[in-house]
Amino acid sequence: MPGGRLCGRAFTVQFLPSGPPDGRTPGGDIGHYMDDVPAGYVVAIDHRGDTGLGVWDDALTRQARERGIAGTVIDGASCESVQAAGAANPLRAMGAAKSNGKSLVRVEAFNLPIVIGGVRVECDDILLGDEGGLVVIPRDHLGPVLAQARELAAAKA
Repeated sequence: MPGGRLCGRAFTVQFLPSGPPDGRTPGGDIGHYMDDVPAGYVVAIDHRGDTGLGVWDDALTRQARERGIAGTVIDGASCESVQAAGAANPLRAMGAAKSNGKSLVRVEAFNLPIVIGGVRVECDDILLGDEGGLVVIPRDHLGPVLAQARELAAAKA
């Protein structure tokens, strides 16, 4: 399966066009937040559907693998293809960009609500995905969703 499956809690990141950082924004380049992502989390990036500039590249994939990050989902483009990222760090993006946005975009915020494909994603929501799509389970609904899944599994057994 190209790119593999991903499952984990969301670590949310918002990108905006470059500008001077201020007191409320972390600033920095496209990977500025990586040291803050816990192992097992999925990096969820809101780049507002921009497919002209990539906000993920092969260096970030290597770093994600080393840190045990469960995958990456981008509402925008990556400079690396889904196939190149592989199952060790599954990647889902709207497209592949030829240009890296290092000097043209910046991290506006992380661990705040973002939007991926028109769906609100908050830090610690559960993301499940494969080549067929992405499911977001709000963290406050995880208990009831798991209970329903267990009931369905028991009924099939």
